Amino acid sequence: MLRGLQDALTSRAALNIFPLHGMPLYNEDDDAEHAPESVRALRSAIETSDGVIMISPEYNHGMSGVLKNGLDWASRPYGRSALRGKPVLTMTASPAFTGGVRAQQQMNETLVSSCAPVPQP
Repeated sequence: MLRGLQDALTSRAALNIFPLHGMPLYNEDDDAEHAPESVRALRSAIETSDGVIMISPEYNHGMSGVLKNGLDWASRPYGRSALRGKPVLTMTASPAFTGGVRAQQQMNETLVSSCAPVPQP
């Protein structure tokens, strides 16, 4: 989905895809000023962007664990969320008739607690 969106936007906007698969599992003890390099890169990518697009499959009625881990790193430590005030678009995919609506709701709930403005339907 992201690659298709990136291709569709080529003439109008730059869409940089940031992979989350190399991030360590969130551990508050490893966070703060000495966060892992991949985490600092994620936070920097969010802070320097005009907005964020997050896409997740729906697994067991929720977002992917990889995305949840990335959101935990991006939004912590408390009060210093890289997502604070950043416009975010959430999208989901699922072969179920719901199309991933439960994962999208979970993503939006997490974003609200991260101080990111989430569009309301």
